[in-house]
Amino acid sequence: LSDKYDVGVEESLPRANERIRNSAVDALRKTVTAGYSSITTKNSGLNTNKGINRYALYPVWILNTTYKGKKHVFIMNGQTGKMAGDMPINKGKFFGVGLGVTAAITTVLYIISHFFFGLEGGNIMNKFMKITSVIFALFLIMSVSVTAFATAEDTTPDSDGLIVNDMADILTDDEEIEIVNSLYDTMEKYGMTIVLVTTDSTGEKTPEQYADDYYDYNDYYNDGAVLMVSMSDRKWHFSTKGKAIDAFTDNTIEYIFDENVVEYFKDDDWYGGFSCYAEMADQCLNAYSNGEEYPPVSAFDVWSKRAIYFAVCLGIAFIITLIVMLSVKSKYKNVRFNSGADDYMVNGSFRLKDSYDAFLYSTVTRAPKPKENNSSSTHTSSSGSTHGGGGGSF
Repeated sequence: LSDKYDVGVEESLPRANERIRNSAVDALRKTVTAGYSSITTKNSGLNTNKGINRYALYPVWILNTTYKGKKHVFIMNGQTGKMAGDMPINKGKFFGVGLGVTAAITTVLYIISHFFFGLEGGNIMNKFMKITSVIFALFLIMSVSVTAFATAEDTTPDSDGLIVNDMADILTDDEEIEIVNSLYDTMEKYGMTIVLVTTDSTGEKTPEQYADDYYDYNDYYNDGAVLMVSMSDRKWHFSTKGKAIDAFTDNTIEYIFDENVVEYFKDDDWYGGFSCYAEMADQCLNAYSNGEEYPPVSAFDVWSKRAIYFAVCLGIAFIITLIVMLSVKSKYKNVRFNSGADDYMVNGSFRLKDSYDAFLYSTVTRAPKPKENNSSSTHTSSSGSTHGGGGGSF
């Protein structure tokens, strides 16, 4: 049983011409390939003539069904057996699955973000950087020459085993004794050497090189740190080694020195600055030994950070879930409006006789080249040891 058409030529012709035009323009676009990264159609013109209208009946089976008060239409090609239609979806289950997927992805992302970038993330990343730096340092140790070691050792001042070596003579004897006692108590409690050295000049070395070499070539403990102050150029550098790299993070160094110790140095209050250094170093190592952060983080800051991480993870999870669920949903609704007539075009029937390119204008966009960021939380000294730290001027 077949039905006669109920759409006349006058109604069908405009849509047919539109689909022909779209397919023709698309075919022309495909011929433009050489030397262009993208193609934008500004305007197009197409004239059709000598068209012939013919009626045809296709073997199509149509099924109508109703599910929960909504009509659904299914169409089958009687020749190929291909089905198309709008299948019903249980919205409750659909959104339930979506919420479940969102919750699962959010949980995984939150755990990962909290582990690597959260409150404990700094130590983990520092350990990763430390391991990488140690491997690189071992390679340098194997390749560096003995002469280079001898040269560095000869230009490094001898500490004579002192915890405080005031070569610039900016402290009184009594002040020096008090700071030595304070640093020695810290060393006894936490097993890390905390050293202080002042000098008139670092010579040809940078403050970082001077501080690193001073600690390396004076046989201090492998775990420790040294604060170096150079008077001629009014610069300081704090070099860490071993476990001290993890204890004195970048944020900790900024808090101790930039926000506290250096303020004393600016007023030439050397005893006040070094006393502050000794006290805050002790507080930092105490927090590190107890698995806490320094400076202390308030409960509000902790929950604020967690809330931000959770919101970001939830947003990412929602986007991922939305993409996945829409992809699944599209498989249940495979009826699409076809704006072209490519399915009716015979392969090889489109032949372009003449074509040319007319240059109209060019658009040039310039952007500054980004500068490389060579800053790092760890580096390798001339002895091949891995150091952390930071410095500045006052």
